[in-house]
Amino acid sequence: MSTEIKVINLKDLLNHILKNWIKLSLASFFTAVIFYFYASSLPNIYTSTSILKVDFSIDSQSRTSSSGAGLFSSIPVFGSSNDRDTLELVKRLSTFTFYEDLIKDNNLEVTLGAVSSVDTLTGTFFYDDNLYEIEKNKWIVRKNGNRAISKQGVYRRFYKNRLNINIEKDSGLVEISFSHPSPNFSSNFIYDIVDKLNLIVGDEKVAQTQSRIDYINEKLETSNKEQVKFFLNKMLEDEYKSLLLFAPENNKPLKFLDYPLVPEAPSSPKKIIYAMIGFFFGLFLYLTYLTYGLILSSNKHNSS
Repeated sequence: MSTEIKVINLKDLLNHILKNWIKLSLASFFTAVIFYFYASSLPNIYTSTSILKVDFSIDSQSRTSSSGAGLFSSIPVFGSSNDRDTLELVKRLSTFTFYEDLIKDNNLEVTLGAVSSVDTLTGTFFYDDNLYEIEKNKWIVRKNGNRAISKQGVYRRFYKNRLNINIEKDSGLVEISFSHPSPNFSSNFIYDIVDKLNLIVGDEKVAQTQSRIDYINEKLETSNKEQVKFFLNKMLEDEYKSLLLFAPENNKPLKFLDYPLVPEAPSSPKKIIYAMIGFFFGLFLYLTYLTYGLILSSNKHNSS
């Protein structure tokens, strides 16, 4: 005996839905509540944001202070256009090399990669038992001898994915935000990032200036002309002035315009978004159930 499937029309389906609209509403509301409470069970993530200005004025002063820089083009000079320097400077923040230097100096890898939630009242950190043994102060090691999460894994999941950097094209201002279960850490970590980058850039500029000083000293040793020696001594004096400009207290290419405040409310999970998804998911499921039930009912009526 063959079964013939009857195609229902839209009017019958709408009438069937209207008859069951209370059940449909309750099902959608119930699913939304489930999704909302699920979101409530997830750890809160807090995002701190800052606005920074990239300032190369110190570097420009050092370049223009050398009266003979144009004649000695073979001497390396730091920097080029500000736009390119800004992009290069900001790009370094998301590199693994910079990340390694940052966590090594501040011992931040555990706080970055192992903290799963935080008691915001006491500031107590709770650690992911699948990644870190807080009692032994060591990372979980699997049977194959590897860490449950590698250093590069911590970098990708908990540093690069949580660090957001945007450069405004018109003004050149840089927006940096970082997300973490701890609101205090998300704010303090941006300070650590900026301080570390300023320190690295300052050290590089000092090294480049010292390289130019060594180059000029070599030329002084081999030159026999008094006029050239006078000119080289003048350049040497300017380069030593540049070293003073590159002192840590002066040389800060990244400067805060808007400081990273400690966030008062979590940025995720967004419970309302979860509830909306749950509502429409429940709506879809119950509509599917009603449609399928109407098709079965129509086929049974047709076969009888």
